[in-house]
Amino acid sequence: MFLSLLALACSNGSGVSVGPPNLLLIDIDSLRFDRVGRVVSGASITPTIDALATRGTRFTRATSNSAWTMPALTSLLTGRFPRFAHSQRDHVSWIDARQRTLPEILGLYDYRTAVFYGSTIAGRFSPYDRGFETVWRSGSPDPLPPRPGELAAWAAQADGPWFALVHHIDLHTVLCLDDAGDFVQDCPQDTYDQMAQRGASSGDSLAGQRAAIDHYDGQLSAYDRMLASMLDDLERVADMTNTVVIVTSDHGEQLFERGHAIHGEPYEYNLHVPLVVFDPREPGGGREVSSLVQTVDLAPTVLDYAGIERDANMVGRSWRGAVEGRGGYEERTAFSITNSRTLSARTADLKLVACADIGCPPVEVVPEERAGTFELYDLAVDPTEEHDLYPTESARAATLERELLAWKELLIAETVPGARIPDAQRELLQKRGYWQHVSRPVGSAPDVSTPDGTAPGAGPGGQRAVGPRHRAGGGPRGRKRR
Repeated sequence: MFLSLLALACSNGSGVSVGPPNLLLIDIDSLRFDRVGRVVSGASITPTIDALATRGTRFTRATSNSAWTMPALTSLLTGRFPRFAHSQRDHVSWIDARQRTLPEILGLYDYRTAVFYGSTIAGRFSPYDRGFETVWRSGSPDPLPPRPGELAAWAAQADGPWFALVHHIDLHTVLCLDDAGDFVQDCPQDTYDQMAQRGASSGDSLAGQRAAIDHYDGQLSAYDRMLASMLDDLERVADMTNTVVIVTSDHGEQLFERGHAIHGEPYEYNLHVPLVVFDPREPGGGREVSSLVQTVDLAPTVLDYAGIERDANMVGRSWRGAVEGRGGYEERTAFSITNSRTLSARTADLKLVACADIGCPPVEVVPEERAGTFELYDLAVDPTEEHDLYPTESARAATLERELLAWKELLIAETVPGARIPDAQRELLQKRGYWQHVSRPVGSAPDVSTPDGTAPGAGPGGQRAVGPRHRAGGGPRGRKRR
């Protein structure tokens, strides 16, 4: 198996290739943090992900910048916060057309790029295809995951280092499992969605909710087995001793907390996501990192592994140093936008939710004085967010309130024509390490290429700066490595 071969290679310290690594980013839609490693009937339901964590690094405080797929994918692909959209259904407006995407930048450095969308939602909207040379989509209306061999077949044809994003089907969607626990198109039984809707309705029994949760876990178990097959197939055609594997989720899932079974609410069961990194070139394994990292950090981290400097417009920061024990990642307040009414901000232990009730107006018209629309949670003692402290301890939220208001102004300034960030809010965001994001508009990054279009000298840490070079024929390639 792939994992056994890599474990042997890493323990011997041999067989590791030299050169730019392949980069595999696996985004399991709607996967909760607390389901990875969950034991059912004496065994984990995610042995493949567990094995990657045992041989690699597991982050315990990774948070998404949204509880919906489209804005979360925006942060993942651009290293930037999602633009404000007036509705969670307004998919296109989350991503700014002027912002270079992760695959576009990797293409400048001769990376082959592909995306495999098993989700009918993510696969329908072209902004999330930008920069990928190859795009695979499941056939709507049948939202099945890519077959394990699809990725291997593509990687076998890659004529250089490659980057692949695998965004699999939602664990919450209309999938069915056969008697063997595998995905099928023709449903012999109720889907998770049908079971969840009944379980969340008034008067339904706890047994009905339990059945829906068991089905969710069953889908995750089936996915984990499929992931093992995908990695095995990939190992036969690609140099997996030089392939960095990152497993995460764009958001979690609500399993009847607060009476609902879906995602979108700004609480930790939706925002706290798993993050596992396996780099076969790194010795040892089984590391845990407790730093508060965000989805917006993924794009600059992938670039870091490729040896490419972070794009000047990216607000995220690479956490590769934390994985390798070098440090260098500075925690910052993590923000999320769930829809036009709901924002949140959190530190390592404190969480502020703004305007969580359904009657809140859109974010661009929410006044600064919003008494009664905040919730405050101390995650160190209340990780499930059951005890709102804001009515009695609002003073503890003062700093987070100011930061969240400044972030709201940033979203408005980037979306609403003619809007700008007030000076006080701009200065606060700059102090929190988001200075580039609020001091330079998208698309105004300096041209860092030399006059002849070749890559400039290496930057700090041997990284190469990003420039606008494209090869003849229109594809985003042509940069030569130094």
